[in-house]
Amino acid sequence: MTERGKGWVYEVENRIVGFTIVDVKGKNIWALFVDPLPEFKGIGSKLHEIIHNWFFSKHNETIG
Repeated sequence: MTERGKGWVYEVENRIVGFTIVDVKGKNIWALFVDPLPEFKGIGSKLHEIIHNWFFSKHNETIG
């Protein structure tokens, strides 16, 4: 995992409500999952922004 990519979790009140993993070598998003409850809207967008910012700070290639 530390060589192929990186992952993040999103916590609300000590509960994981979303997570994402980006694969640097494969240049893709392995996972992006969020609890579907309405109060967690926007978390998927935030996680997506985080992985894109991190990926492009390391590489100038596109994510497939």
